[in-house]
Amino acid sequence: MGKCWYIKRCQNKKSGCNPLCNEHFSFFAIGSLIIGFLTLLYIAWFTITEFPEKIAITKSFFYTKDTAFVAELWLEEGIPKYIANTRRMSIYEKPDLNSPYEDIQVDLDESINFDSFILKVVNPGILYVTKDLTLNCINYGAISKLTKQSYYSDGIKDSIFLKVGDKMEYLTYRAEGTCLFRYKHKVYESEIDLKDFDTYISLTSPPVIHQWVGITNNKYNKTMGWVKYNSNIIIEKNRIY
Repeated sequence: MGKCWYIKRCQNKKSGCNPLCNEHFSFFAIGSLIIGFLTLLYIAWFTITEFPEKIAITKSFFYTKDTAFVAELWLEEGIPKYIANTRRMSIYEKPDLNSPYEDIQVDLDESINFDSFILKVVNPGILYVTKDLTLNCINYGAISKLTKQSYYSDGIKDSIFLKVGDKMEYLTYRAEGTCLFRYKHKVYESEIDLKDFDTYISLTSPPVIHQWVGITNNKYNKTMGWVKYNSNIIIEKNRIY
C-alpha cells in the first residue's frame, strides 16, 4: 500500500488512502482534539457572559460548594460588640471550617475587634404559600452573594404576587421584622415580617446558617482571620446604634 500523506493523495492510486495509516490517523486525532477543546472554551465563555445568574459566579474565598447563599451582613440593626468567652480560639484562614487554622490564646472577656462579617446559608429553609397574596419587597435580582454595599444601594422596590402552593427559599432573618428569601431565582427582602403571616405563608423548615466574624489584630488593626460565631467562643456584649 502506498504511503499516506495528510494533504497529498497516496502514491498508490489503486489502493487509495488508508484512513488507519499512522500519518492520517495522527492528523485526524489531533485536529479533532483541537476543535473539541476550542468548542468547549466557546461554550464556557458564552455561558459565563450570557447566563451569570445560573452558575453562581462568586469569589471562592466566601463561596464554597456547600453554600447556597452568602451575605456580608450580621443579624439585626446596630454594630455588635463581641468579647471572648474562652481562653483558646481557633482562627481560620478563610470563613470555612475546611480551611487551615491556628489556635491562639486570648483573655476571658477580652474585646474582639472585627472589620467584616459573613453570613453563609448552607441550606435554605422553605416557605410555603397557603393563601394568595401580594408581597411588597426589595428586589436584589438573581444573585448568590449580597455585599454590604449592594444591600444598601442596589435594591429596587418591587411587589410580587404569590399564589397558593408557591414555594420560596427562606435564606435568613434580617432585622426589624424583615427577611431575605429567594423566589424564581431572584433574592428579595420582605418589608413585612413573614413570621406574622401564618394565614398566608408558613415556614415548613428553617434555614441552616453559619456566621463568620473577620477579627482584626488589636495592635495593627489588620484582619487576622475568621472565627465561626459560637456562644462558647465569642458572645455579643452590646450594640452601637
